[in-house]
Amino acid sequence: MKWFKKHDLSAAFVSEDGTIDNLLKSVEDSNAFGNHVFLQAYNQDDALLEQRLQELGYTVYLSKPYQYREPDKNTFTNLIQEIINQSLDAVIFTSKTQVQNLFHNTSDAKALTESFDNHVLAVAVGKVTASELTNNGVSNVWYPREPKMEAMVVKLRNYILYYSREKAGR
Repeated sequence: MKWFKKHDLSAAFVSEDGTIDNLLKSVEDSNAFGNHVFLQAYNQDDALLEQRLQELGYTVYLSKPYQYREPDKNTFTNLIQEIINQSLDAVIFTSKTQVQNLFHNTSDAKALTESFDNHVLAVAVGKVTASELTNNGVSNVWYPREPKMEAMVVKLRNYILYYSREKAGR
């Protein structure tokens, strides 16, 4: 959106809550802008979004500027162990793909979920990522109202400072 504004452009359709469903609802409500759509894709939801747009009568040009590479198994093993051992205060997730990778790379999802719900704060960049954590059984999920990286980091910092002062009795 910043790029659009910088170049004096505006988007015909915007998801108000950052979800694909909300975007599709916006698109379904209006077909006034022609039937060609440029879709910049990021992950496995791309095929679903492309299919749904085609079902609505759009010709979709799919652009995939990013390549996905499987996470290093040792890194995941170590991260999972740190979470289960509750030696971390928080884990930040910036995409639902990161959540899926974490839960698909463990045979002990229950211990992982219990750690998130009892000690390790699961932090999501926004609603979509938070929803994926919830879908994987994590009930204690924190995320900022504004789904932006900067907002998440600043609000998480304030959150941690507040609760560390609470624990210290200040």
